[in-house]
Amino acid sequence: MINSTLINTLIQTVHMDAADSQMITIFGALLVVLFIFAFAVSGSQVAFFSFGIKDINLIKTKPQASYKRILDLLEHPQELLYALQIASWFIYLAIIFTSSYLIDHLIVTSIGFAGIFLIKTAIIFILIFLLGECLPKSYAAQESIRFAKDFGVLTEIVYYFSEELAPGCYTPPINWNLLFLKEMPALIIM
Repeated sequence: MINSTLINTLIQTVHMDAADSQMITIFGALLVVLFIFAFAVSGSQVAFFSFGIKDINLIKTKPQASYKRILDLLEHPQELLYALQIASWFIYLAIIFTSSYLIDHLIVTSIGFAGIFLIKTAIIFILIFLLGECLPKSYAAQESIRFAKDFGVLTEIVYYFSEELAPGCYTPPINWNLLFLKEMPALIIM
């Protein structure tokens, strides 16, 4: 009885039709691309906002286009930061959905829903935590100029994509102190 259940489970795992294998290949490649974008976006959040005055002066002296790209992106730091943060959340959601699909189609077990859910959660959390947060941020903290130069193209794609997707979405916060200070002399005179 146990042997036949084990054999049936192995046969189900090995038996995969061509459509499933093509979808798994496509989703696997998509997952790799998503992790590359997650690596670039997460590291760019650290790299672009950890430059000191010496770093920016060094970047200004370099004639290469990749260094000019860094300076162009730093012209609007708040917009860049918002674009990177929003992009990271969309990328993480896409990673969660894609990896959930892959896990569903690659792991065939007789574990209940709770067991599969725990396995999915652990695998996805570890992958996102390591490849999407820890590794890129630690690398970008150590080599901020190099990271910004190497992943500047992907950062620029994310920045301009978000700018085209929602033009003028960024509005600077209202400085209430300045607003009240402008009106304060008028109140005192009255």
